[in-house]
Amino acid sequence: MMKRFISHYLLWYFVSVFSCYSFSQPIPHTIESAFSSLKDSPQKVDSLNKLCRSLDDHEKSIAFGIRVKELAEKINYKKGAAQALNNIGNGYYYQENGKEALYYHSQALLIREELGDKKDIAASYSNLGNAYDVLGDKKSAVAHHTKALLIREAIKDSSGIAKSNSNISSAYLDL
Repeated sequence: MMKRFISHYLLWYFVSVFSCYSFSQPIPHTIESAFSSLKDSPQKVDSLNKLCRSLDDHEKSIAFGIRVKELAEKINYKKGAAQALNNIGNGYYYQENGKEALYYHSQALLIREELGDKKDIAASYSNLGNAYDVLGDKKSAVAHHTKALLIREAIKDSSGIAKSNSNISSAYLDL
């Protein structure tokens, strides 16, 4: 029990310390240590996914996300794998590589639909809309943002509804 507490505390420490750190620098050795020294678990995957989202260097974020996805698949943690795929897709989106972003966000959506998590499904549709927007396909962007909006309205996700409306408005401005 104490070992588990210590390993979770160390992982929390790494995530807390390095989420404030500017990751335009190479990934610090301590993050590599978190990968290898802590026991593989869903909590480890979740923490590493959060850490991945905090990276400013999108190339490193993509590489880190791939490693997190592989770990999630190794322990058969589908929610964590979907989040890692989402993080990879976001890395490509921020590089304005819509084609790769579409691929990874589509993979995340498939898993999220299988799991039935409506909030995550809506996030995937929103991310797909953003990827289509980068590709210049505004009609597909609006269609995917509208799917996200409908789900968010059904689950009464007020901040998600606001994001979807904003995304739809932005895409319509460019039509």
